[in-house]
Amino acid sequence: MKFVLSQNLYSDMASDKSFQKLLNKIVKKRPVATGLFLVTKPVFNAGIMEIYDYNELLQPFYRKRKADLNIYGVSSS
Repeated sequence: MKFVLSQNLYSDMASDKSFQKLLNKIVKKRPVATGLFLVTKPVFNAGIMEIYDYNELLQPFYRKRKADLNIYGVSSS
């Protein structure tokens, strides 16, 4: 599964250098120590929008999926 960030990414975090590093970790699928949640399109086409814990999406079950995952929002809580 490839993570694709939206052009209009919504976030409750300040957009500074640390936020850009966090976005790079998301795209490269690197684990994050803090709680991080992503707002995405439904993974299984059964809803409107879904909120996932980022570290959950790094599990092998999601990594094996072939479809891209569009990310529309990032939140720390």
